[in-house]
Amino acid sequence: MRNDEASTCFRFSGFPLGAVALGMLLSGCTASVNFAQCETTSDCLERGLENTLCSTRKYCIEATSTGFPNCPTIIGGPLTSTSTLVALLSKLTGQSASLGLSAQGAATLALEELQSFGAGAAVKEGRRPSDLRILVCDDGKDSAESVQVARHVVGTLGIPTLMGPVFSQPSVDVAVNVTIPNQVLMLNPFAVTPTLTGLKDNDLVWRTSASNASEPWGMASLTSQLEGYLRSSMSLSASETLRVATVARPDIYGRGIANEYANNLRINGGDRTPGSSQLRGFELVKTATGYAFSDIAAVRDFSPHIVILAGTGEMVPEVLEKLESAGLAIAPYYIGSEGLRLNDLIGYIANRNNKSVYKRIQVFAPSVRDDYYPALAQRWSSRYREVLPDLYGVANTYDAVYLLGYSMAILGPNPISGPSWAAALRKMLPSGTKIAAGPESIARAYQTLVSSGRMDYDGVVGPLDFDGNGEAPAVFDLLCVAQEGSIWNFKRTGVTLKDSSGGPMLSSGVYQPCK
Repeated sequence: MRNDEASTCFRFSGFPLGAVALGMLLSGCTASVNFAQCETTSDCLERGLENTLCSTRKYCIEATSTGFPNCPTIIGGPLTSTSTLVALLSKLTGQSASLGLSAQGAATLALEELQSFGAGAAVKEGRRPSDLRILVCDDGKDSAESVQVARHVVGTLGIPTLMGPVFSQPSVDVAVNVTIPNQVLMLNPFAVTPTLTGLKDNDLVWRTSASNASEPWGMASLTSQLEGYLRSSMSLSASETLRVATVARPDIYGRGIANEYANNLRINGGDRTPGSSQLRGFELVKTATGYAFSDIAAVRDFSPHIVILAGTGEMVPEVLEKLESAGLAIAPYYIGSEGLRLNDLIGYIANRNNKSVYKRIQVFAPSVRDDYYPALAQRWSSRYREVLPDLYGVANTYDAVYLLGYSMAILGPNPISGPSWAAALRKMLPSGTKIAAGPESIARAYQTLVSSGRMDYDGVVGPLDFDGNGEAPAVFDLLCVAQEGSIWNFKRTGVTLKDSSGGPMLSSGVYQPCK
Protein backbone atom coordinates (compact mmCIF):
# COMPACT_ATOMS: atom_id res chain seq x y z
CA MET A 1 0.00 0.00 0.00
CA ARG A 2 1.33 3.43 -0.89
CA ASN A 3 1.85 5.86 1.99
CA ASP A 4 -0.58 8.36 0.50
CA GLU A 5 -3.27 5.69 0.60
CA ALA A 6 -2.80 4.96 4.30
CA SER A 7 -5.88 6.93 5.27
CA THR A 8 -8.09 4.96 2.90
CA CYS A 9 -7.97 2.15 5.47
CA PHE A 10 -10.09 4.18 7.88
CA ARG A 11 -13.43 5.90 8.11
CA PHE A 12 -16.01 4.13 5.99
CA SER A 13 -18.79 5.41 8.28
CA GLY A 14 -22.31 5.25 6.96
CA PHE A 15 -21.71 2.26 4.72
CA PRO A 16 -21.95 -1.45 5.57
CA LEU A 17 -18.62 -3.26 5.48
CA GLY A 18 -18.24 -6.76 4.16
CA ALA A 19 -16.30 -9.37 6.09
CA VAL A 20 -13.23 -8.97 3.87
CA ALA A 21 -13.14 -5.20 4.29
CA LEU A 22 -13.76 -5.46 8.03
CA GLY A 23 -10.96 -8.00 8.36
CA MET A 24 -8.60 -5.66 6.50
CA LEU A 25 -9.45 -2.84 8.89
CA LEU A 26 -8.90 -4.99 11.97
CA SER A 27 -5.61 -6.30 10.60
CA GLY A 28 -4.22 -2.82 9.96
CA CYS A 29 -5.37 -2.74 6.32
CA THR A 30 -2.62 -4.17 4.19
CA ALA A 31 -4.21 -3.25 0.86
CA SER A 32 -6.03 -0.29 -0.66
CA VAL A 33 -9.82 -0.43 -0.46
CA ASN A 34 -11.78 1.54 -3.06
CA PHE A 35 -15.56 1.85 -2.77
CA ALA A 36 -17.38 4.19 -5.18
CA GLN A 37 -19.05 6.00 -2.32
CA CYS A 38 -19.40 9.57 -3.56
CA GLU A 39 -19.26 11.94 -6.48
CA THR A 40 -19.00 15.20 -4.54
CA THR A 41 -18.18 16.23 -0.99
CA SER A 42 -21.85 17.07 -0.51
CA ASP A 43 -22.62 13.35 -0.88
CA CYS A 44 -20.46 12.68 2.19
CA LEU A 45 -21.67 15.61 4.28
CA GLU A 46 -25.32 14.80 3.62
CA ARG A 47 -24.73 11.44 5.28
CA GLY A 48 -23.64 13.23 8.44
CA LEU A 49 -19.92 12.55 8.03
CA GLU A 50 -18.42 15.64 9.66
CA ASN A 51 -15.30 17.19 8.09
CA THR A 52 -15.37 14.53 5.40
CA LEU A 53 -14.79 15.08 1.72
CA CYS A 54 -14.99 13.06 -1.46
CA SER A 55 -11.48 11.86 -2.25
CA THR A 56 -9.90 11.71 -5.66
CA ARG A 57 -10.82 8.01 -5.71
CA LYS A 58 -14.46 8.74 -4.99
CA TYR A 59 -14.81 7.51 -1.44
CA CYS A 60 -15.65 9.58 1.61
CA ILE A 61 -12.58 10.32 3.70
CA GLU A 62 -12.23 12.33 6.87
CA ALA A 63 -9.78 15.18 6.21
CA THR A 64 -8.26 14.75 9.68
CA SER A 65 -8.28 10.95 9.50
CA THR A 66 -6.54 9.10 12.32
CA GLY A 67 -5.09 6.92 9.60
CA PHE A 68 -2.92 9.84 8.54
CA PRO A 69 -2.03 11.68 11.76
CA ASN A 70 0.10 14.41 10.13
CA CYS A 71 -3.02 16.55 9.46
CA PRO A 72 -4.84 16.86 12.80
CA THR A 73 -6.73 20.15 12.49
CA ILE A 74 -9.11 22.13 10.27
CA ILE A 75 -9.35 25.84 10.99
CA GLY A 76 -12.14 28.11 9.83
CA GLY A 77 -15.02 25.93 10.97
CA PRO A 78 -16.47 22.59 9.88
CA LEU A 79 -16.54 21.67 6.20
CA THR A 80 -19.73 22.48 4.34
CA SER A 81 -20.94 21.87 0.80
CA THR A 82 -19.63 25.33 -0.17
CA SER A 83 -16.25 25.08 1.60
CA THR A 84 -12.94 25.23 -0.23
CA LEU A 85 -10.19 23.39 1.61
CA VAL A 86 -6.51 24.34 1.30
CA ALA A 87 -3.57 22.98 3.30
CA LEU A 88 -0.93 24.54 5.53
CA LEU A 89 2.18 22.32 5.71
CA SER A 90 4.12 23.52 8.72
CA LYS A 91 6.10 22.37 11.76
CA LEU A 92 3.90 21.06 14.56
CA THR A 93 6.51 18.89 16.26
CA GLY A 94 10.29 18.80 16.61
CA GLN A 95 12.90 21.52 16.92
CA SER A 96 10.97 24.19 15.00
CA ALA A 97 7.49 23.52 16.38
CA SER A 98 7.27 27.07 17.75
CA LEU A 99 7.34 28.37 14.19
CA GLY A 100 4.60 26.02 12.97
CA LEU A 101 2.27 26.64 15.87
CA SER A 102 2.69 30.40 15.51
CA ALA A 103 2.03 30.13 11.77
CA GLN A 104 -1.15 28.20 12.56
CA GLY A 105 -2.14 31.02 14.91
CA ALA A 106 -1.56 33.58 12.15
CA ALA A 107 -3.67 31.57 9.69
CA THR A 108 -6.45 31.26 12.27
CA LEU A 109 -6.43 34.99 12.99
CA ALA A 110 -6.52 35.91 9.29
CA LEU A 111 -9.35 33.49 8.57
CA GLU A 112 -11.39 34.71 11.54
CA GLU A 113 -11.00 38.29 10.31
CA LEU A 114 -12.09 37.38 6.79
CA GLN A 115 -15.14 35.63 8.19
CA SER A 116 -16.13 38.21 10.83
CA PHE A 117 -15.47 41.46 8.97
CA GLY A 118 -16.66 40.05 5.66
CA ALA A 119 -20.00 38.79 6.94
CA GLY A 120 -22.81 40.19 4.82
CA ALA A 121 -20.50 41.90 2.35
CA ALA A 122 -21.50 41.65 -1.28
CA VAL A 123 -19.37 39.37 -3.45
CA LYS A 124 -19.89 37.83 -6.84
CA GLU A 125 -22.07 34.77 -7.03
CA GLY A 126 -20.09 31.74 -6.04
CA ARG A 127 -17.39 31.32 -3.45
CA ARG A 128 -16.96 33.67 -0.54
CA PRO A 129 -13.73 34.18 1.42
CA SER A 130 -15.67 33.05 4.50
CA ASP A 131 -15.97 29.60 2.88
CA LEU A 132 -12.20 29.08 3.05
CA ARG A 133 -11.01 26.26 5.33
CA ILE A 134 -7.42 25.32 6.12
CA LEU A 135 -6.19 21.81 6.86
CA VAL A 136 -3.12 22.10 9.10
CA CYS A 137 -0.47 19.40 8.60
CA ASP A 138 2.91 18.64 10.09
CA ASP A 139 5.29 18.57 7.13
CA GLY A 140 7.54 15.96 8.76
CA LYS A 141 11.17 15.72 9.76
CA ASP A 142 12.67 15.76 6.25
CA SER A 143 11.99 16.05 2.53
CA ALA A 144 10.76 12.49 2.19
CA GLU A 145 8.07 13.02 4.80
CA SER A 146 7.11 16.39 3.34
CA VAL A 147 6.59 14.76 -0.05
CA GLN A 148 4.55 11.99 1.57
CA VAL A 149 2.29 14.50 3.33
CA ALA A 150 1.91 16.55 0.14
CA ARG A 151 0.98 13.45 -1.84
CA HIS A 152 -1.72 12.64 0.68
CA VAL A 153 -3.05 16.20 0.62
CA VAL A 154 -2.95 16.47 -3.17
CA GLY A 155 -3.27 12.90 -4.42
CA THR A 156 -5.82 11.55 -1.95
CA LEU A 157 -7.72 14.59 -0.65
CA GLY A 158 -7.56 16.50 -3.95
CA ILE A 159 -6.66 19.83 -2.33
CA PRO A 160 -5.81 22.40 -5.05
CA THR A 161 -3.56 24.74 -3.04
CA LEU A 162 -1.06 24.37 -0.24
CA MET A 163 1.02 26.74 1.86
CA GLY A 164 4.47 25.42 2.81
CA PRO A 165 6.46 23.31 3.52
CA VAL A 166 8.70 25.21 5.92
CA PHE A 167 12.25 24.43 4.87
CA SER A 168 13.86 25.04 1.50
CA GLN A 169 14.81 21.54 0.34
CA PRO A 170 11.39 20.03 1.17
CA SER A 171 9.72 22.96 -0.59
CA VAL A 172 11.69 22.34 -3.78
CA ASP A 173 11.07 18.59 -3.60
CA VAL A 174 7.33 19.02 -2.97
CA ALA A 175 7.07 21.51 -5.83
CA VAL A 176 8.97 19.33 -8.31
CA ASN A 177 7.47 15.98 -7.34
CA VAL A 178 3.93 16.85 -6.23
CA THR A 179 2.42 20.29 -6.81
CA ILE A 180 3.73 21.20 -10.27
CA PRO A 181 3.01 17.83 -11.94
CA ASN A 182 -0.46 17.78 -10.38
CA GLN A 183 -1.27 21.39 -11.36
CA VAL A 184 -1.56 22.48 -7.73
CA LEU A 185 -0.71 25.98 -6.48
CA MET A 186 2.05 26.36 -3.87
CA LEU A 187 1.86 29.68 -2.00
CA ASN A 188 4.80 29.36 0.37
CA PRO A 189 5.12 31.63 3.44
CA PHE A 190 8.40 30.09 4.62
CA ALA A 191 10.96 28.86 2.07
CA VAL A 192 13.67 31.33 1.05
CA THR A 193 15.95 29.36 -1.27
CA PRO A 194 16.69 31.03 -4.64
CA THR A 195 16.24 27.59 -6.23
CA LEU A 196 12.47 28.07 -6.13
CA THR A 197 12.86 31.11 -8.37
CA GLY A 198 14.19 29.18 -11.34
CA LEU A 199 11.78 26.25 -11.34
CA LYS A 200 9.77 25.55 -14.49
CA ASP A 201 6.54 25.79 -12.56
CA ASN A 202 3.85 26.89 -15.04
CA ASP A 203 3.16 29.86 -12.72
CA LEU A 204 2.21 27.48 -9.89
CA VAL A 205 4.94 28.28 -7.32
CA TRP A 206 4.47 31.55 -5.44
CA ARG A 207 5.70 32.77 -2.08
CA THR A 208 5.01 35.52 0.41
CA SER A 209 8.42 34.72 1.90
CA ALA A 210 11.44 36.42 0.39
CA SER A 211 14.25 34.86 -1.60
CA ASN A 212 17.45 35.08 0.43
CA ALA A 213 19.67 35.40 -2.65
CA SER A 214 21.27 38.56 -1.27
CA GLU A 215 21.49 37.44 2.36
CA PRO A 216 24.88 35.62 2.18
CA TRP A 217 26.37 38.72 0.55
CA GLY A 218 24.97 40.82 3.38
CA MET A 219 26.35 38.42 5.99
CA ALA A 220 29.79 38.63 4.37
CA SER A 221 29.62 42.42 4.22
CA LEU A 222 28.60 42.56 7.88
CA THR A 223 31.55 40.31 8.76
CA SER A 224 33.92 42.84 7.20
CA GLN A 225 32.34 45.57 9.33
CA LEU A 226 32.56 43.37 12.40
CA GLU A 227 36.27 42.73 11.77
CA GLY A 228 37.14 46.35 12.47
CA TYR A 229 35.16 46.31 15.71
CA LEU A 230 36.73 43.06 16.90
CA ARG A 231 40.28 44.17 16.11
CA SER A 232 39.67 47.15 18.34
CA SER A 233 37.66 45.52 21.14
CA MET A 234 39.83 42.38 21.28
CA SER A 235 43.09 44.26 20.69
CA LEU A 236 44.01 42.11 17.70
CA SER A 237 47.19 43.16 15.95
CA ALA A 238 47.09 43.97 12.26
CA SER A 239 49.07 40.82 11.54
CA GLU A 240 46.83 38.48 13.51
CA THR A 241 44.39 36.45 11.41
CA LEU A 242 40.71 36.93 12.03
CA ARG A 243 39.12 33.46 11.96
CA VAL A 244 35.58 32.67 10.81
CA ALA A 245 33.72 29.36 11.06
CA THR A 246 30.54 28.57 9.15
CA VAL A 247 28.13 25.93 10.44
CA ALA A 248 25.46 24.88 7.96
CA ARG A 249 22.54 22.54 7.68
CA PRO A 250 23.52 19.79 5.21
CA ASP A 251 20.88 20.77 2.67
CA ILE A 252 20.12 23.24 -0.10
CA TYR A 253 19.37 25.97 2.44
CA GLY A 254 22.40 25.75 4.71
CA ARG A 255 24.94 24.88 2.05
CA GLY A 256 23.60 27.55 -0.26
CA ILE A 257 24.12 30.25 2.36
CA ALA A 258 27.53 28.98 3.48
CA ASN A 259 28.91 28.63 -0.05
CA GLU A 260 27.76 32.06 -1.20
CA TYR A 261 29.01 33.59 2.03
CA ALA A 262 32.48 32.11 1.43
CA ASN A 263 32.47 33.36 -2.17
CA ASN A 264 31.81 36.92 -1.02
CA LEU A 265 33.83 37.11 2.19
CA ARG A 266 36.68 39.63 2.29
CA ILE A 267 38.64 39.81 5.56
CA ASN A 268 42.24 40.15 6.75
CA GLY A 269 42.97 42.60 3.97
CA GLY A 270 42.23 39.98 1.32
CA ASP A 271 40.67 40.62 -2.05
CA ARG A 272 39.47 37.07 -2.62
CA THR A 273 37.90 34.19 -0.74
CA PRO A 274 39.94 33.53 2.42
CA GLY A 275 42.01 30.38 2.79
CA SER A 276 41.50 27.66 5.38
CA SER A 277 43.53 29.55 7.98
CA GLN A 278 40.89 32.28 7.90
CA LEU A 279 37.69 30.39 7.09
CA ARG A 280 36.66 26.88 7.98
CA GLY A 281 33.36 25.30 7.07
CA PHE A 282 31.47 22.81 9.24
CA GLU A 283 28.17 21.02 8.72
CA LEU A 284 25.61 19.37 10.91
CA VAL A 285 24.87 15.72 10.24
CA LYS A 286 21.45 14.28 9.53
CA THR A 287 20.08 11.87 12.12
CA ALA A 288 16.91 9.81 12.37
CA THR A 289 15.19 12.57 14.31
CA GLY A 290 16.73 15.74 12.88
CA TYR A 291 20.21 17.23 12.79
CA ALA A 292 23.19 17.02 15.13
CA PHE A 293 26.60 18.69 15.36
CA SER A 294 29.57 16.59 16.46
CA ASP A 295 32.49 18.86 15.50
CA ILE A 296 32.49 20.98 18.66
CA ALA A 297 36.09 20.00 19.44
CA ALA A 298 37.24 20.99 15.95
CA VAL A 299 35.56 24.37 16.26
CA ARG A 300 37.11 24.84 19.69
CA ASP A 301 40.56 24.04 18.31
CA PHE A 302 40.02 26.48 15.42
CA SER A 303 39.01 29.15 17.96
CA PRO A 304 36.96 31.38 15.64
CA HIS A 305 36.28 35.01 16.32
CA ILE A 306 33.05 34.85 14.30
CA VAL A 307 30.64 31.96 13.74
CA ILE A 308 28.11 31.98 10.90
CA LEU A 309 24.96 29.97 11.67
CA ALA A 310 23.29 28.91 8.40
CA GLY A 311 20.34 26.96 9.71
CA THR A 312 17.17 27.06 11.76
CA GLY A 313 16.01 25.91 15.20
CA GLU A 314 18.51 23.06 15.44
CA MET A 315 21.35 25.62 15.53
CA VAL A 316 20.42 26.67 19.07
CA PRO A 317 20.81 23.40 21.02
CA GLU A 318 23.25 21.72 18.65
CA VAL A 319 25.67 24.57 17.92
CA LEU A 320 25.13 27.75 19.92
CA GLU A 321 24.52 26.10 23.26
CA LYS A 322 27.30 23.56 22.80
CA LEU A 323 29.85 26.16 21.71
CA GLU A 324 28.98 28.46 24.60
CA SER A 325 29.47 25.54 27.00
CA ALA A 326 32.69 24.27 25.41
CA GLY A 327 35.06 26.66 27.14
CA LEU A 328 36.23 28.44 23.99
CA ALA A 329 39.35 30.57 24.38
CA ILE A 330 37.53 33.38 22.53
CA ALA A 331 33.88 34.25 23.06
CA PRO A 332 32.79 34.38 19.39
CA TYR A 333 30.31 36.68 17.74
CA TYR A 334 27.48 35.01 15.84
CA ILE A 335 25.74 36.04 12.62
CA GLY A 336 22.63 34.00 11.88
CA SER A 337 20.47 33.53 8.82
CA GLU A 338 16.75 34.35 8.96
CA GLY A 339 16.01 30.75 9.95
CA LEU A 340 17.23 31.56 13.47
CA ARG A 341 14.44 34.06 14.01
CA LEU A 342 12.68 31.59 16.29
CA ASN A 343 11.50 31.24 19.86
CA ASP A 344 14.29 28.69 20.30
CA LEU A 345 16.87 31.48 20.23
CA ILE A 346 14.76 33.80 22.40
CA GLY A 347 14.25 31.06 24.97
CA TYR A 348 17.91 30.09 25.11
CA ILE A 349 19.02 33.65 25.80
CA ALA A 350 16.22 34.36 28.29
CA ASN A 351 16.97 31.21 30.28
CA ARG A 352 20.73 31.74 30.62
CA ASN A 353 22.07 33.01 33.92
CA ASN A 354 24.83 34.86 32.08
CA LYS A 355 22.96 36.73 29.37
CA SER A 356 26.03 38.42 27.89
CA VAL A 357 25.71 36.09 24.90
CA TYR A 358 22.82 38.17 23.53
CA LYS A 359 25.24 41.02 22.79
CA ARG A 360 27.17 38.73 20.46
CA ILE A 361 24.30 37.50 18.28
CA GLN A 362 22.75 39.22 15.28
CA VAL A 363 20.29 37.68 12.85
CA PHE A 364 19.16 38.71 9.39
CA ALA A 365 15.43 38.51 8.69
CA PRO A 366 12.97 39.82 6.09
CA SER A 367 11.49 43.13 7.11
CA VAL A 368 7.87 43.88 8.00
CA ARG A 369 5.84 47.05 7.51
CA ASP A 370 6.02 49.68 10.25
CA ASP A 371 2.55 50.90 9.31
CA TYR A 372 0.82 47.47 9.42
CA TYR A 373 2.82 45.21 11.73
CA PRO A 374 1.99 46.99 15.05
CA ALA A 375 -1.73 46.69 14.30
CA LEU A 376 -1.30 42.97 13.61
CA ALA A 377 0.61 42.63 16.89
CA GLN A 378 -2.23 44.33 18.75
CA ARG A 379 -4.88 42.07 17.18
CA TRP A 380 -2.74 39.04 18.00
CA SER A 381 -2.45 40.13 21.63
CA SER A 382 -6.21 40.62 21.88
CA ARG A 383 -6.90 37.23 20.30
CA TYR A 384 -4.30 35.09 22.07
CA ARG A 385 -3.42 37.11 25.19
CA GLU A 386 0.28 36.98 24.37
CA VAL A 387 2.91 38.97 22.51
CA LEU A 388 3.03 38.31 18.77
CA PRO A 389 5.97 35.92 18.22
CA ASP A 390 8.48 37.80 16.10
CA LEU A 391 9.30 34.75 14.00
CA TYR A 392 9.94 34.39 10.29
CA GLY A 393 6.94 33.06 8.40
CA VAL A 394 4.25 34.25 10.82
CA ALA A 395 3.30 37.53 9.13
CA ASN A 396 3.90 35.83 5.76
CA THR A 397 1.31 33.18 6.62
CA TYR A 398 -1.17 35.87 7.63
CA ASP A 399 -0.71 37.57 4.25
CA ALA A 400 -0.97 34.27 2.38
CA VAL A 401 -4.36 33.49 3.91
CA TYR A 402 -5.66 36.95 2.98
CA LEU A 403 -4.46 36.45 -0.59
CA LEU A 404 -6.23 33.09 -0.80
CA GLY A 405 -9.41 34.50 0.68
CA TYR A 406 -9.57 37.41 -1.72
CA SER A 407 -8.69 35.07 -4.59
CA MET A 408 -11.84 33.08 -3.82
CA ALA A 409 -13.92 36.21 -4.31
CA ILE A 410 -12.20 36.76 -7.66
CA LEU A 411 -12.82 33.16 -8.75
CA GLY A 412 -16.51 33.34 -7.94
CA PRO A 413 -18.40 30.40 -9.48
CA ASN A 414 -15.50 29.37 -11.73
CA PRO A 415 -13.92 25.96 -11.09
CA ILE A 416 -11.04 25.98 -8.64
CA SER A 417 -7.70 24.57 -9.69
CA GLY A 418 -4.06 25.49 -9.23
CA PRO A 419 -3.91 27.43 -12.52
CA SER A 420 -7.20 29.27 -11.89
CA TRP A 421 -6.05 30.23 -8.40
CA ALA A 422 -2.75 31.52 -9.80
CA ALA A 423 -4.67 33.54 -12.38
CA ALA A 424 -6.69 35.09 -9.53
CA LEU A 425 -3.48 36.05 -7.72
CA ARG A 426 -2.37 37.85 -10.89
CA LYS A 427 -5.41 40.11 -10.43
CA MET A 428 -4.05 41.45 -7.13
CA LEU A 429 -1.12 43.46 -8.47
CA PRO A 430 -0.43 47.23 -8.75
CA SER A 431 -2.79 47.80 -11.67
CA GLY A 432 -5.65 47.44 -9.18
CA THR A 433 -6.79 49.63 -6.29
CA LYS A 434 -4.42 49.35 -3.32
CA ILE A 435 -6.01 47.52 -0.39
CA ALA A 436 -4.19 47.45 2.94
CA ALA A 437 -3.74 44.24 4.93
CA GLY A 438 -6.06 43.79 7.88
CA PRO A 439 -9.75 43.59 8.78
CA GLU A 440 -10.52 47.29 8.38
CA SER A 441 -10.02 46.96 4.62
CA ILE A 442 -12.07 43.80 4.02
CA ALA A 443 -15.38 45.50 3.16
CA ARG A 444 -13.61 47.87 0.76
CA ALA A 445 -11.75 44.97 -0.80
CA TYR A 446 -15.01 43.14 -1.51
CA GLN A 447 -16.54 46.28 -3.03
CA THR A 448 -13.47 46.74 -5.22
CA LEU A 449 -13.55 43.14 -6.39
CA VAL A 450 -17.27 43.32 -7.21
CA SER A 451 -16.83 46.48 -9.25
CA SER A 452 -13.57 45.75 -11.06
CA GLY A 453 -12.58 42.13 -10.45
CA ARG A 454 -9.08 43.16 -9.34
CA MET A 455 -7.20 44.88 -6.52
CA ASP A 456 -3.65 45.43 -5.26
CA TYR A 457 -3.11 43.67 -1.91
CA ASP A 458 -0.65 45.57 0.30
CA GLY A 459 0.73 43.04 2.78
CA VAL A 460 2.08 43.17 6.32
CA VAL A 461 5.44 41.91 5.02
CA GLY A 462 5.55 44.41 2.16
CA PRO A 463 3.74 45.47 -1.02
CA LEU A 464 3.79 41.89 -2.38
CA ASP A 465 4.10 43.14 -5.95
CA PHE A 466 4.68 39.69 -7.41
CA ASP A 467 6.86 39.34 -10.48
CA GLY A 468 6.59 36.76 -13.23
CA ASN A 469 8.10 34.14 -10.90
CA GLY A 470 5.48 34.66 -8.21
CA GLU A 471 7.93 36.50 -5.98
CA ALA A 472 7.92 39.94 -4.44
CA PRO A 473 10.95 42.16 -3.70
CA ALA A 474 11.84 42.28 -0.02
CA VAL A 475 14.10 44.11 2.40
CA PHE A 476 16.15 42.25 5.02
CA ASP A 477 16.74 43.76 8.46
CA LEU A 478 19.52 42.94 10.90
CA LEU A 479 18.13 42.06 14.33
CA CYS A 480 19.43 41.83 17.87
CA VAL A 481 17.84 39.94 20.73
CA ALA A 482 16.84 42.46 23.35
CA GLN A 483 14.90 42.64 26.60
CA GLU A 484 12.07 45.09 27.15
CA GLY A 485 10.81 44.82 30.70
CA SER A 486 10.47 41.10 31.33
CA ILE A 487 10.00 40.24 27.64
CA TRP A 488 12.83 39.09 25.37
CA ASN A 489 12.27 39.54 21.67
CA PHE A 490 13.99 40.44 18.40
CA LYS A 491 14.72 44.12 17.83
CA ARG A 492 15.85 45.96 14.71
CA THR A 493 19.34 47.41 14.69
CA GLY A 494 18.78 49.92 11.90
CA VAL A 495 20.94 47.91 9.50
CA THR A 496 19.10 47.12 6.27
CA LEU A 497 20.10 44.80 3.45
CA LYS A 498 18.22 46.00 0.39
CA ASP A 499 19.87 43.86 -2.28
CA SER A 500 23.27 42.55 -3.33
CA SER A 501 24.31 45.92 -4.73
CA GLY A 502 23.34 47.92 -1.66
CA GLY A 503 24.43 45.67 1.18
CA PRO A 504 24.04 46.47 4.87
CA MET A 505 23.54 50.20 5.37
CA LEU A 506 25.35 51.36 8.51
CA SER A 507 24.80 55.03 9.23
CA SER A 508 28.05 55.23 11.14
CA GLY A 509 30.00 53.02 8.76
CA VAL A 510 31.14 50.80 11.63
CA TYR A 511 29.74 47.74 13.38
CA GLN A 512 27.34 48.41 16.24
CA PRO A 513 27.03 45.63 18.85
CA CYS A 514 23.73 44.71 20.43
CA LYS A 515 22.90 46.54 23.65
